[in-house]
Amino acid sequence: MINTLDALTPAFVPFAARWDAEADRRAKLRTPEHLKALMDAQRAHNSARSTAATAKTQRAAARKGSKNPLGTARRAAATADRAARKHRGDAKTDLKTARRNYPVTLATLAVRGHALHVVPASLASWALSTSADWATWPASVSAGLIAAHVGGLWLGRRQLSLTVEDGATLE
Repeated sequence: MINTLDALTPAFVPFAARWDAEADRRAKLRTPEHLKALMDAQRAHNSARSTAATAKTQRAAARKGSKNPLGTARRAAATADRAARKHRGDAKTDLKTARRNYPVTLATLAVRGHALHVVPASLASWALSTSADWATWPASVSAGLIAAHVGGLWLGRRQLSLTVEDGATLE
């Protein structure tokens, strides 16, 4: 068993090394300053979305209240709506940048990826099956993928147990 594991370990070392390098890169980006910037960007984005929704409602009310397309109220509402939409777009761009600067951990990303697979696949399997033959393959496939992922990381990080005989000669 040990010999088999020793033979498989070199194949998984690049996978584990790449995982560890990306996890370290993400961990270094998760600083308190980046977290504060992310929180501020989320707050600004939510505020901008709310302002844009209010401006859109006011523009619709101004359209409904006046038949004159060049009326002062309609022009003012349209200008406010355009400005609010532009501000919402800028806030969304800032939020994307802040999310890039404060990424989720790699383990969280992997869990989200597996959940993204298993939930829709399970719903589709349930919807397309009858009660006599409900399929449970999505959950078992996802569990198998998780086990393979964890096993690959374990094998890639494993230290080889190589023993050399003391009586080795040049002959």
